[in-house]
Amino acid sequence: MSDRKPRDLRGLLKFCAEYTKKEDAPGDSTVESMDPERQEFLAKVLKDLSVDVIDEFTRAIQVLTSPKVSDETQEDQGEALYVLECIEDWVGQIDMAVNFHKVGGFEAVLHTLQSPHEALRAQGAHLISELSQNNPYCQDHLTQDGFLQILLHSLESDTPKVQVKALYAISCILRQSTKAQTAWKGSEGPSRLVKALMSDVPKLNIKASFLMSALIAEKPSEFAPLFSSMGTHLQLSGLIVRNASNEQVAMALFTLLSHPQDSSTLCDLSSDTSLKDSLIKNIREMENKEECMEERDYYKKILQIVFHSDSDRSVDR
Repeated sequence: MSDRKPRDLRGLLKFCAEYTKKEDAPGDSTVESMDPERQEFLAKVLKDLSVDVIDEFTRAIQVLTSPKVSDETQEDQGEALYVLECIEDWVGQIDMAVNFHKVGGFEAVLHTLQSPHEALRAQGAHLISELSQNNPYCQDHLTQDGFLQILLHSLESDTPKVQVKALYAISCILRQSTKAQTAWKGSEGPSRLVKALMSDVPKLNIKASFLMSALIAEKPSEFAPLFSSMGTHLQLSGLIVRNASNEQVAMALFTLLSHPQDSSTLCDLSSDTSLKDSLIKNIREMENKEECMEERDYYKKILQIVFHSDSDRSVDR
């Protein structure tokens, strides 16, 4: 059995399983059947686990806030990257993510986002996505502390690698958070999202399409008219016509068209014969491709919504 202490709940369960494997008698093992010595041991491990993680947070913060992280002449950032990965493991539990904030962890993450080293900026942005996903506490504090504006700047001007990570972090902060969405809209977030949507970086395009779909699905009366007023339906349809589409783009256009706030959105597209031809072409080409079934279904639904066409009849012509 390894002497390494577990760093999270998953590690603790594995640790306990190894410890008890040889001692357990055949049959079910329950907490009630444990002898006092084993119960005391497990209680101590649980206590040590909590103390260890906080200590590790403190040590990690010291590494991430060291001058080396901000020094562009220091090419070896292996230690900082390692502790960022360790923090990701620990903050998978909501309580641990909250604890990381309370011990000053967000300031350390901010330090990585401002680092001259691309790898640290990308990994720091990815850590933000882990901290904020399905975590209202962290979403609120990241918004309050100005992380959205910093990530939006990265999305606008950084390298493609960092842009992709920054957009994913923005997505995790925004979803199911009214406070974050309000701040995002007030910081030119929608226009920057549409710009990412039209990017020639495939991963950026995919993540932008997904976020737009998620926001519309979450609050259709708010976000459908917002994106329609920006002409996003025309830009998405243009991607389809230029054969630069993918499943996420198709889903985004379908989601937008499923919540039209006025007839102009559909009218803008219904006269576009090139869109109709492209939809039919894609449906035909994907007919026997099982991996493209969902994307093909989106094209069929778009064809029906915009052109009121029976996709099967249109394809057979």
